Amino acid sequence: GDHHGGAADGSGHQRLRRSLSEEVPPGGGGQPVKLQGLVGDVDCRSMDRSHCPACKCCPVPIPVPVAVLKSTTTDAPLHLSPEASAIFGGGLPPLGGDQVPLPPSADSAGDSSGMGGVGGGFGALAGAPALPGASAPSNHYLLGEGLLAALGQRAEQVAPNMTARHVILMLNASAKLGWQPQPSLLTALSKRAKTVVPQMTAQNVASILTAFARIGKDPGVELLMALTDRVVDLASAMTAEQVSNSLHAFATLGKSPGEKALDKAIGALGKRAEAVAAQLNAMGVANCLDAYAVLYRRPSESLFEALNKQAEKVAPDMNGHNVSATIAAYGVFGQMGAGVPKESLLATLVQQAEKEADQMDGRNIADVLSAYALLWRMLEKSVMDTIKGEDAELNSQHGSSVLGAYTTVWKLSQMKKLGESLLSVAANRAEDLASDMDSKSVAMILNSFATVGHFPGDGLLSKLGARAEKVASEMSSSSVAMVLDAYARLSKEIEPSLLEALEVRARKVARHMTAEDVANTLDAYAQMELQPGKVLLELLSHRAKIVASKMSATDVASTLNACVEVWYRPDEDLSDALVKRAKDVVTDMNAADVASTYRALVKLRGEIADPFLEAMGKQAKEVAPSMTAGNIGTVLGTYAALKVLPEQPLLAVLGRRAQEAAPDMSAEDITAILGSYALLWKAHADKQLRTLHKGSSDDASMTALALALMEELGKSLVSAIGQRATHVAPKMTASQVAGVLDAFALLKESPKEALLVALGRRAEKVVDNMSAADVAKTLHAYSVLKGMRADEKIIRL
Repeated sequence: GDHHGGAADGSGHQRLRRSLSEEVPPGGGGQPVKLQGLVGDVDCRSMDRSHCPACKCCPVPIPVPVAVLKSTTTDAPLHLSPEASAIFGGGLPPLGGDQVPLPPSADSAGDSSGMGGVGGGFGALAGAPALPGASAPSNHYLLGEGLLAALGQRAEQVAPNMTARHVILMLNASAKLGWQPQPSLLTALSKRAKTVVPQMTAQNVASILTAFARIGKDPGVELLMALTDRVVDLASAMTAEQVSNSLHAFATLGKSPGEKALDKAIGALGKRAEAVAAQLNAMGVANCLDAYAVLYRRPSESLFEALNKQAEKVAPDMNGHNVSATIAAYGVFGQMGAGVPKESLLATLVQQAEKEADQMDGRNIADVLSAYALLWRMLEKSVMDTIKGEDAELNSQHGSSVLGAYTTVWKLSQMKKLGESLLSVAANRAEDLASDMDSKSVAMILNSFATVGHFPGDGLLSKLGARAEKVASEMSSSSVAMVLDAYARLSKEIEPSLLEALEVRARKVARHMTAEDVANTLDAYAQMELQPGKVLLELLSHRAKIVASKMSATDVASTLNACVEVWYRPDEDLSDALVKRAKDVVTDMNAADVASTYRALVKLRGEIADPFLEAMGKQAKEVAPSMTAGNIGTVLGTYAALKVLPEQPLLAVLGRRAQEAAPDMSAEDITAILGSYALLWKAHADKQLRTLHKGSSDDASMTALALALMEELGKSLVSAIGQRATHVAPKMTASQVAGVLDAFALLKESPKEALLVALGRRAEKVVDNMSAADVAKTLHAYSVLKGMRADEKIIRL
């Protein structure tokens, strides 16, 4: 028979119609004639069951916010809890029958939300699972659309009679059932809640804030203002969990009741959080840290210290969502100037993230990797700041920048060691989830691996690329820029179909691009040596001019460099806007930014004024100690190409840094640095000699001393580079062999025998590839060297 007790008909089909023809006296058995207390009295005798406004799914159980659920056979009663009865105005008449326990939500186990049993904490947002053997219509957990509508209408009618607890019950039921109440009902509930705010307890306030956050609905400015004021009054009485839930709710709602009011509420909650920090569990710590990060507010030093201490203590209890939110929060705090968490805390969080990686979703993985990349960048910046003496944290009044630099480099190496395992585990999990990831997660993960210089593996990169192509049409401007930039920095060839999908999307979102988006997009095309389509190029040029004034030092440097790559001659208005911005932020440029800007200057030539070159030279001298060999070659090469003589102090510090970097130089680095340095050194020497002849005796003495120092520095540099050149000579091209020989000849410095032999042997192998210039340079160099070493045997071609 069917679920209503009817027998199957002759065709084997269940009877799905309710045909009630007999009146059932009160308290009697059988079927009810009328349903009362919902939308008016409903006569069941003349109604097709499928048209019933109370229920459209009678053959299956109908869960509602009740203590226990009774069978829905036609003579089974449905008992409402006292709370539900109060909400629904009397509810349904008793029907009697077997009890069926209401199944718990997926996240309710062990919950101690402090909400009096009216709902779980954050994370219990999904609808509860269906009962065995039943299929749930849509997301309403077996609850009929008709009954939902009727209950909603009735709730709106009785809202003026509700207590704060009733409102909370309604909102939490909505969240757990996946039911979106009508705006009119939410308005009624908000209006009633505002009326009873003055009578709310600390638990009520925390619960109603949490309830609105869970359903993702705006409670309205008036209610939010009233709740904010009430929070200030009651914060000192809140439990640790109520504090964390309230903080998280303010962050989740994302709508400020006014900065001053919010400041007071967050201040009061922060003060209480500090007092109860030792009582926070894993979720509580994660909620507090995440809330401050989302609100982009840095906790007070004392609160931050208390949360850090508790975070390290409870980290082993964190689930995947908790630990990812916590690590992500520390990334945000780092951006706000808080620095990198202490090693023991970071290690504990990273280890827990590795342990919980299999339980993380795509966004969790993306958050963890993105935060790790942020912290990595901060440590890299600390190295440069420490060398420049600007890192107050690492330079105490009794310390030294050298010690600070070594400390920071050690931290960076420790983080790299710690991160290797995390990156590997995260990559494996990301590969499992890639096919279902949202566009933002795909972009964040690719960007993170590119930032820390860790190749994610061909398998993951292939899956992320395929997914990126599929979701490209959903990407934001930032996501498009991040994906392009990641492929460029990973030096991985991008699939043509993915590139086309990203370019199509870039054209649509170009007008929304931030300064960083524009810079990353243009720089990516330049690094990959690809040419954007004409339409996209025009859109990027237009957008770049609009956002140039907001570009950071890194943005403007990479954009300038990209402009001279993707355009033969950039738009004059664009180059003017970028150079103007570069002048404003030149003192913020790091070594890579300086090198990128110098590289662009070569092609902009006549458009660069001397004052800007002077400012660039001063900044180059500041950041020279952190330059790579490639950076040094670019800066020296720019001055040589522009035929502009750098100040002697800059040339000296670049030479000293080149000497330090020599052991790791490539053949290309050696040729670029040695050739440019030789030209500039000779020009400086000639200038000093002219001064020596024309100046007074005092000037002549100073000039002679400077010349001697330069000569000594030059010899040290040439010796260091010469040793490295001996090792890489077998890999040199024809032009590089000619360039090195020419540089030694220009400096009038004879190479060591081992280098001379190595260059001669390499020249024999590549002679057929030499250009006219290479041949001329090589022969000229040997003639000069022969004159310098007349008494020594010269290697012959």
